[in-house]
Amino acid sequence: MILCDISMPGRNGLEFIKDLKALHPNMPVLAISMHDETLYAERVLRAGGNGYIMKSNCNDEVLKAIRSVLRGQVCLSKSMSEILITKAGRGYSQREDTQFSQLSYREIEVFQLIGQGSSTHDIAERLHVSTKTVGAHRMHIKEKFAMKNSAEVVKHAVRWAATNQMI
Repeated sequence: MILCDISMPGRNGLEFIKDLKALHPNMPVLAISMHDETLYAERVLRAGGNGYIMKSNCNDEVLKAIRSVLRGQVCLSKSMSEILITKAGRGYSQREDTQFSQLSYREIEVFQLIGQGSSTHDIAERLHVSTKTVGAHRMHIKEKFAMKNSAEVVKHAVRWAATNQMI
C-alpha cells in the first residue's frame, strides 16, 4: 500500500498516483492530505487512488481508512461520500459543478501560486513548465471564472490563497 499527499516535493500527488497506477495497477493508494477534500478527493479517485482522508482526522480515522483500502474498499469521509452519491443520483455532469472543480489540478496550482505573489517565471520554474504554459493556464483560469482581465485573476487568487494554503 502507498500513502501519499497531494503536495509532494518536485511533483503533485495526482501525477504521482497516475504514474504509480500505470506501473502497478493493483497497488492500493490512500491520499492523506491537509487539502480540502471537496477539491481533491474525487480527483484522487479519478487518478486511480483508492481513498482520500484529511490529515486533520484523528489517528483512529486514519487507521480505519488504511484498513478499509487494504480490504479493497474505497475510502472517503462520510460527508464526501454523500456529496458523490448525491451527484451520481441526480445525473451529475461537470457543467453543474462549482467553478473550482472545473479547474485542472495544474490550474489550481497556478492560481494558488499567483495568489502567493509568484511571477510567471517563478511559477514556470517551480512547476517545471514553460512560461507560455503558465500563460495558457492563466488564460484558462480567466475563462473558466469569466474574469475580465489578469488583474481580476490576481485579485481573486490573492483572496483565495489567503484562506487556502495548499502548496
